[in-house]
Amino acid sequence: MKYGFGWFAVRALLVVVGCFAVVAWPAWAWDGTDGLIGLGLAAALCFVGALAGQGVVRVVYRAVEGPTRGITALNAGIGSRLLVTLALSLVVLIMEPFRLLPFAVWLALYYVSLLCLEVFVAVKEFGQNPGSTESSGVDSEGAAEAAPQDADARD
Repeated sequence: MKYGFGWFAVRALLVVVGCFAVVAWPAWAWDGTDGLIGLGLAAALCFVGALAGQGVVRVVYRAVEGPTRGITALNAGIGSRLLVTLALSLVVLIMEPFRLLPFAVWLALYYVSLLCLEVFVAVKEFGQNPGSTESSGVDSEGAAEAAPQDADARD
């Protein structure tokens, strides 16, 4: 894989910090100190979920063979990212009673922002068609495919 886990983690952290800087004042205006706490918790939960998803992508990509390994890894990563974020969010809501609407809005904001980053990385990493090797001109072992020879050209 071209981009390392650290590369993704730094970009994800930049997205989280950027979103926090943009929406900190609206969070405070909407719900006061609880709004800032909810915003910070939503940021942390989505960041952990994004890192977990990227980790699963890398593990599954190395474990699966064949032409569909890219799309399999991406689906596993997105699914695990969703489950980790959802599970942590439910734990936080059970442990600390927040107003649900502001927390859900901040959670959705971070989730979608980090999902955009994940899709950007996936397109850069695997191309626009991760389940196919035909468009890239490369077979599953990484060797360039030979152009078919015309029968008349050999004579």
